[in-house]
Parts: sequence; structure tokens; C-alpha cells
Amino acid sequence: MKLISSSTDRPWGAAAWHRAKRQHPMLTSYGFGTPPGLADAWREGLDPEDLEQIATCGLFLAGLQQIEPGRRCPGSYALKHRIERWAGRYVREGALIAAAVALEVPLKRHGREHHGVALGLAAAHLAARLERPLSTITTR
Repeated sequence: MKLISSSTDRPWGAAAWHRAKRQHPMLTSYGFGTPPGLADAWREGLDPEDLEQIATCGLFLAGLQQIEPGRRCPGSYALKHRIERWAGRYVREGALIAAAVALEVPLKRHGREHHGVALGLAAAHLAARLERPLSTITTR
């Protein structure tokens, strides 16, 4: 997959989503599955905002040190909120997981009852990325 160029790189977001859906057909806007009583926002397809959310997550994740996912690795739900604060915008948990799949970040499902995953990312690299403003991140 080509490098992501910015947090508004919609073609990258679309390619990431298609790749993630091919590998994980059960991926929804919430992660793996949809909570009871809620509808998947991606059921009818993605809009430009969804693609930008995926691109924002991809920009955050690109270049981070990957490790085997385990108990000490960040969960997708908690990391989604950290990315939101970092980027100053809302992102869906499914957008984070789609970007992670596209960037081949190791994932481990939390179990059948949960829609989140543990992401195989080194904590020290996460902390350093969170210190850098979105405007200073490039992948070129």
C-alpha cells in the first residue's frame, strides 16, 4: 500500500478500508461487530468524513514500532480516544482498526463478546507520537 500523505488522504482511507474489509468482513464502524441496539454507520458505505478518519488514524500509526500484541498493549477503544485528542477530531474505533490492518499492525481480538482489539504497538513509541502535533507528522 502506498504511504499516507495527510490526515485528509481519502484515497488512502478508501484503500485501507477495502483491504481491512477483505481481511475482516465483520469489521464495522464500531470494530468487530455492532453493539446491541445500534446500527453500523458504514452499513450503506463510507462518506468522505469516514475516509478522513481512517487516514487520520493511519497517519498516527504509520512508522510506530510494532510488537506482538498482549496484555500490556493498547486497546483500540482507549487508543481511539487518545488519537481524537491528538488530532482534535472524532474517529470511530472501526477507522482505527481499518488503518491498523492496512498498515499490518499486529492485532489480537479481545474475544467474541467485545468489538475491540489489542494493537501490537510499543508504549514508548506511542507516548512519543502523542507528544508530536498532527501538523508535524509526515510519512514521505
